[in-house]
Amino acid sequence: MKVTVVKGLIADIAHIRVFMDGRQSDFSIVSLDNSWLLSFTYEHSIHQVVMDFDINIIPEFPSLSVILLFVIATFAVALIRMHRIKLTLC
Repeated sequence: MKVTVVKGLIADIAHIRVFMDGRQSDFSIVSLDNSWLLSFTYEHSIHQVVMDFDINIIPEFPSLSVILLFVIATFAVALIRMHRIKLTLC
């Protein structure tokens, strides 16, 4: 199996781990221009594959930003609905 991961998401590839059916699996890494190519082999069958990218190295939105975006979106929807109600009353 081959998996491509954008380098912007993971700066330090050493923290990646691959698990197949609950057991840590060996894999190889190739550096491409803007991404990492992870490869590992498995027998053709049904497997559970989990890739641990160490969540601490993936950039996230701070929780305050998410809440602020939600409040702004809710306010915008309320304004649009109020404007539509005024148009139907006139």
